Amino acid sequence: MHMKITNNAWTKPRLASFARGIMEFEAFITPDYKKVIFQSKRPNPDGVVREGGILYLQRENVEMIF
Repeated sequence: MHMKITNNAWTKPRLASFARGIMEFEAFITPDYKKVIFQSKRPNPDGVVREGGILYLQRENVEMIF
């Protein structure tokens, strides 16, 4: 899920763009805000699901909100 501040108020929580309706949890954002690291039960390219698989996504346009 994600939220952001728009017009000095938080938006309602929405499904993150990378979420696929699969169990994905314990997301962390790196200190430079360029990656989100999370655990997932997504199958790997061979179709195997590994318990506690760790994935990351690289962010291209980092928007800093303070």
